[in-house]
Amino acid sequence: MISKKELLAYIISKKGCIHPFIISRIIAYSELKWYSKYSKWLTDFKYIGFLKVFYIDGLKEIIEEDNCFQKINDCIKYVCRVPELNPDIKMFIDNVLAELSSLSIDQLNNKVVSHKFYDRLLNKR
Repeated sequence: MISKKELLAYIISKKGCIHPFIISRIIAYSELKWYSKYSKWLTDFKYIGFLKVFYIDGLKEIIEEDNCFQKINDCIKYVCRVPELNPDIKMFIDNVLAELSSLSIDQLNNKVVSHKFYDRLLNKR
């Protein structure tokens, strides 16, 4: 399991200035792929939602309470040193980012909410 802040910081540092909605979908999809592969969750984030709508509980607070995350208009930027991730997790996240890189916001959201384990994501403990 990876810390929520490290995962968030790594993704934002790789993507540049990114909208919180997109961040949440990348994190959720990463969790779903990880669960599909390893039958366990990548983080201890809690997901609140139903059908095709969700948010990640506590994500906003991590961003607002840490000066390394800077809000610029409608996007979040990470301005501190990029965290060193476990090499396996780093490679996994890099692959997820590459897989999702060409998707529109709607396609990205649909990829998450139509995933076969989406209901489990919303009910994870």
